Amino acid sequence: MRFADRTSPATLRATPLRLDYSSVAYVLLAALRRLGLAGTALARAQCTTIRLTLQWRRSRSRSTKRAP
Repeated sequence: MRFADRTSPATLRATPLRLDYSSVAYVLLAALRRLGLAGTALARAQCTTIRLTLQWRRSRSRSTKRAP
């Protein structure tokens, strides 16, 4: 499954590779929503919202841990 929102890499050979990477990212995000976020408020969120929320939670968990 290939899809494109823009196709403007520097070389013509890079276009299919970029589209493949984009397709893999889409499939991973769909799996994350279906398996990891089911039943949560993030289950229908946009990719940017999911990424920012997970980064925020990760940074909060790191800052609350005590040093040994």
